[in-house]
Amino acid sequence: PKNAWGTCAFIGLADTLLESERGNEIDRHDTVIRLGETLIHGYEKHVGTRTDVTWVRRSGKMSPKGSIAKDRKNVRLYIGHNNGNVNMTTLKLFNYVREQEGMSHYYVGFPWFIYDLFEDKKWNKNLRGKRKPRGPSSGFLHAVDLILSGLCNRTDLYGFSFNCQGAYYNRKHLMQFSHNCELESWILHYLMKEHPELGVCVYL
Repeated sequence: PKNAWGTCAFIGLADTLLESERGNEIDRHDTVIRLGETLIHGYEKHVGTRTDVTWVRRSGKMSPKGSIAKDRKNVRLYIGHNNGNVNMTTLKLFNYVREQEGMSHYYVGFPWFIYDLFEDKKWNKNLRGKRKPRGPSSGFLHAVDLILSGLCNRTDLYGFSFNCQGAYYNRKHLMQFSHNCELESWILHYLMKEHPELGVCVYL
């Protein structure tokens, strides 16, 4: 149901989390959602201790298939897929196909629309080798999905980079160059400032 999760804290990966100690504040939310199963131990004062929901990522950001990280034994729900945990309640997301004038149109959502709208299509024209198309980061995709889902009556975002720097648990692990963190941060702040009905707050 709409607003069923109450106040939500969504925890990303950015090393901006280390600039403040908001761990207790994060844990006081009704629902704590984490992007993948990245480290908590040793960072509790910055990232909190609770995990109610895990947004499943690629295998490198998760425990081995079929297992759950020790510090997440109280997780109640996975989003995306079950990572081999067959008894885990899982919320699956989907895009949709719309029939219009006899043709099928595949919609991949608002974040991709933003990149199409603002991006320079020739941003990597001078690069050698494989030229990967620029597109939204998984953190941005999932943050927007959560905000627009209506599951939370307030969505507080922690650890979503505005400076393309490293992860809080490994500052050498930088955001991929194929993402535009400044654009993504600007859009999240735009939603916060211009659409208060969405209940978004971005913490740097």
